[in-house]
Amino acid sequence: MKFFHSIDVERLTQSSGQSVYSSWLTDAEAFVQPLDTESTESLGESFSKGSFMYLPIGTDVQEGDRVTFDGDVYKVKGIKPYKYGNLAHQKALIEQL
Repeated sequence: MKFFHSIDVERLTQSSGQSVYSSWLTDAEAFVQPLDTESTESLGESFSKGSFMYLPIGTDVQEGDRVTFDGDVYKVKGIKPYKYGNLAHQKALIEQL
């Protein structure tokens, strides 16, 4: 699988007793694809805000992380690994904030 996009990831951390998003990964490889009509309906997402994001196995992205791609900010709503031989990858559902 080819990963054509570059993303930045922020993770919720504790700082001085407060929860804040801090830089976690920069220039990570990904492929971001807007949801099609069928996926939007089955996932209950807003068509204009939801996307799938594909990542190499081992990329440290978790549910709740914030992702910046092409100037837009998204929240990771879920992520799952798919181990298909040389096509192994992670697939995340992200929603534009």
